[in-house]
Amino acid sequence: MKNKILLALLVLLSSLGIAQNKDSKDLVFKVKGNGSIKITPSTSFLLLGKSKTFRITAGGSNAVSRVEVAGGSVEAQRGGLYKISPAQSEQIMVNVYAKNPSGLEFIAKVVKYQVIPSPVISIMGVQKDYAITRNKLVLGNLSATSYELGKPIQILSFEVQTDTELLSSNSSSLSTPMRKYANTLQDGSIMWFYKIRCLFPDGTEELIPFFRVYVLVPKKNSTL
Repeated sequence: MKNKILLALLVLLSSLGIAQNKDSKDLVFKVKGNGSIKITPSTSFLLLGKSKTFRITAGGSNAVSRVEVAGGSVEAQRGGLYKISPAQSEQIMVNVYAKNPSGLEFIAKVVKYQVIPSPVISIMGVQKDYAITRNKLVLGNLSATSYELGKPIQILSFEVQTDTELLSSNSSSLSTPMRKYANTLQDGSIMWFYKIRCLFPDGTEELIPFFRVYVLVPKKNSTL
């Protein structure tokens, strides 16, 4: 009789999708959903110090119940949006929980993201807060490098603020008005670049807030 009761109990637990971990006494839910979890945009990394908003949805009759982040924080928003902020770590793990129509919650998806610093912006090899000669500045193009990814990053657009107007470029090159403005800058001036839009190898875009260089105007007969 006891064997029949035990067998019935095991069948019931199996039907509920519950199993017991061999190495512990905890019950582990192993529920197979009838739909997949979709996370957009699709990326393999996050920038350190920058939050990124994802849309997380469940297919079929399941529904996303909560999202947890190891190595960072998450803020749930309306419309299936979740703002994820990486902490000071090289990698974070995102656990997506869902509930089936019976109300049973289970881990539906686990995603790991590499956490990297923002790309290094430079112009003619000169990085932020360093000096560049005016002649090089006028002829230069912006470039972006990520040593962690080891792949080229394309600059799609950026802006330059002058004393009187905001200039735009839809490439990595200075526009003609930008070059004219750069050619008027005096020794010790600062040229500011804003909203540098970068395209990463995985197809995602990130905005670098600003970049600046100091302008050096060599004296006549100088070799600089």
